[in-house]
Amino acid sequence: MNFWFLLIVLGLAWALQSFFSFLQVKDFTAAYGRLRRQGKVAIGKRKNALSAGAIAMFLIDDDGFIREASGMSGLTILARFKQLKGFEGLHIAEVEGDPTKRLPKALRLAVLNARDNWFMVQLGQVPQDPPGPLARLIARFRKNKPQPEPVAIRAPRKIRVVRTPRTEGVPQ
Repeated sequence: MNFWFLLIVLGLAWALQSFFSFLQVKDFTAAYGRLRRQGKVAIGKRKNALSAGAIAMFLIDDDGFIREASGMSGLTILARFKQLKGFEGLHIAEVEGDPTKRLPKALRLAVLNARDNWFMVQLGQVPQDPPGPLARLIARFRKNKPQPEPVAIRAPRKIRVVRTPRTEGVPQ
């Protein structure tokens, strides 16, 4: 009797978790679709095993300026996308400073990953997924072994944005 009760409880927990995962994917699809209909979107993510993960999305115009920012951060499947304040009007190269300081660590890393992904695409390269929790754990044990060179070259961390009437927002 206890075996069947435990099996039913585990089945119900799995079904509930699957339902909420479906709702979370539906929320992501709706948020991405809404931004994508308006223009280009940069997406960054941060995976964690025992702490909150995060996804950040930026709607970016043709000159590289952020028109809208949204992010999702949380440990559970109940996390939903929310607007990120303070990024509107910034060039994508300028996101590392003050706007990210007030964000949780996972969301801050997702924002920086979105910025790096945007630069990779602008350079004509394919962005790589950031390492997951298991890959980061394995990398700790392989510290003294030589690491293979990454296929893609990272975009420069600091890009100066020159704002003149003729070159509004062109990175130099």
